[in-house]
Amino acid sequence: MHNDTTTSARAARVLLWAGPAATIIGLVMHRMWEHIASTVGQNTLALALGVGVSGWLLHRVLRWQPASCIATIWLVLLVAFAGPLPVLATSLLAIAALGLGSTLLPAALAAPCMRALFALLGGLALIAGTLGWLLPLPIHRIWIYLPALLVLAIWRRAAVRALLVPLPAAWRAAATACPGYAALAALVVGLASTACWLPTMQFDDLSYHLALPSQLQLLGYYRLDFASNLWALAPWSGDVLHALVQLLANTEARGALDALWLVLTASLLWELGASLDLEHWACALLVTLYASQPIVMMLAGGMQTEGPATAVTLALALLVMRAPDEPDPSTLRLAAVLTGLLLGLKILHAVAIPPMLLWLLYRWRGRLPWRALPTAIALCLLVGGSSYAYAFALTGNPLLPLYNGLFRSPAYDAINVVDARWSAGLHWDLPWQITFDAPRYMESFHGGAGFVLVALSGALLLALLNRKTRALTLAGLVVTLLPLSQLQYLRYAQPGLVLLLPALVAAATMVTGRRSAAFLLSALVGLNLAFQTSANWMLQSGVVEKRVEDGTTATVAQFAPERSIAAYLRARPEQGSVLYTGNPFFAELAGRGFVVVWYDRALSALASSAEHDASGAAWRAAFARIGVRWVETTPSQASPALKAALAGAERVLVVGDADLWHLPPSPNRSGNLPAERDTARSLLAH
Repeated sequence: MHNDTTTSARAARVLLWAGPAATIIGLVMHRMWEHIASTVGQNTLALALGVGVSGWLLHRVLRWQPASCIATIWLVLLVAFAGPLPVLATSLLAIAALGLGSTLLPAALAAPCMRALFALLGGLALIAGTLGWLLPLPIHRIWIYLPALLVLAIWRRAAVRALLVPLPAAWRAAATACPGYAALAALVVGLASTACWLPTMQFDDLSYHLALPSQLQLLGYYRLDFASNLWALAPWSGDVLHALVQLLANTEARGALDALWLVLTASLLWELGASLDLEHWACALLVTLYASQPIVMMLAGGMQTEGPATAVTLALALLVMRAPDEPDPSTLRLAAVLTGLLLGLKILHAVAIPPMLLWLLYRWRGRLPWRALPTAIALCLLVGGSSYAYAFALTGNPLLPLYNGLFRSPAYDAINVVDARWSAGLHWDLPWQITFDAPRYMESFHGGAGFVLVALSGALLLALLNRKTRALTLAGLVVTLLPLSQLQYLRYAQPGLVLLLPALVAAATMVTGRRSAAFLLSALVGLNLAFQTSANWMLQSGVVEKRVEDGTTATVAQFAPERSIAAYLRARPEQGSVLYTGNPFFAELAGRGFVVVWYDRALSALASSAEHDASGAAWRAAFARIGVRWVETTPSQASPALKAALAGAERVLVVGDADLWHLPPSPNRSGNLPAERDTARSLLAH
């Protein structure tokens, strides 16, 4: 028997270390060192060393834990570069959410950190869900939101105090138990948070996500204009929360809210690790490993839903793991609220629901608190149903523009939208291909996927074999593989990949000693950090350094010149609308901007027809027909027909590779698209 046990232990160690061995082989085969951005990496290393040394000096002076000192420095830097008002606005939102979410907490959930995390997420879900139903109403003003959140925070102050008071002691206990590893975790989480210092400049944000915050800030309501942008009715809970903090701060506040999601995810990972009986040092390395992944930094710099969806998915898993053995109505209600938030973020995130529900049913031996089920369903629909209801009522397709081949809404062609760029196929070697050929699976550079998939592939098998980690591993695999089975796009699989991390780290610590496991995980963290800026072209180009050295205006002008044009146009609200013929970065113009890409079915067809007239007359007729006064172009992409149409226009602004033209007065200009396409006002008028 002893020999069998020894043989099994030896086989488990061989399996664990096969992953790192394969990683080394892949690094050599693909010459991955050639893809490291050396200058950016040196600047990142200098920043890490600067914060680390400053934290150590602060520790020597104040006698705080090193992790506390490093976290304090990162917080000061976040306030400095993301802005004090956005940080204050996000803090107020968090406090109000804690108070509201405290009403959802199951009595059986006793751990103070988990109670605070679940209350915060539950409150954010209820706030986003409620506001989602009210978007078309002209009530979204700071003088409504600020008093409402303050009243909520004051009303629930006792509950908020009860949730917050135990947290400093819990933090100190964790930081004291493993000071070195905790300091490393704080340092690496802070490095990822530097993307929160950036202005919003990612493609989907400028073409879609910024629309809702901008319209609420400038107009006080959301236009529901699906004719100008087919994504306008897509799930919007994430954008609603961004809009709320932007209204409170009266300025863009994305970075502060992204920092909150980052900290929430790191905290939930720690709690999941502790639920698997990981020691403090292993929990700290788990958090460090998560934050070192390149995609985490990329998500911290934008408005994509995978950042918040990761936190919510982890919370659902933690809730199921900590659920009482008997069916519990309050646990079901909280699970329903979190499920609604997943649906409100993106329909794709619903892949987490079946495995979590099956897991919960397994924990409860197939029983449910049936009397609580109607309330739970109602809460789920309240939190996550608004965008689907509006989309169905207005277009006949609750998922517009997705699956329109099924719903056949007249708002779009009767086709199912598929991005062929990410259809590489689901093959057995997908983890290897994603790791060493990341650009095929995301808009990234080589190394942008990190190296967890290969380096911990042996740990994955071990986690499946271990009874303690099996359920979490199976849930993580389902949440990872379901999106990849449809589209081989790495960002969509991120919530599932992060959900796997606690089980992978647990498996690694179970089959080898502390020193060996710490060496393996620390080496993997270092390898990820070497490619941390590879997940995004702006990060690879040193955008964080540009932001620190030259400020927001210069950074935007270099990396997203269309935003500079939008700022110029917003200062002239009385002078008509603008047509973007280059990049479709029109979201923040609050209904004054229009594009000629497929987002706008009618204008795309009009522009395609105008391109056939080399004289430019057809383009000029189109300008008059839709009533635009300004035209944005990308000179390197502008067609001869478009250039001919602008021959009599005045070029008033040049920013990078983007030009803004002011059209001369035209007696034929009759269109007023902003008014014609304001669906919200049309609804209220009726």
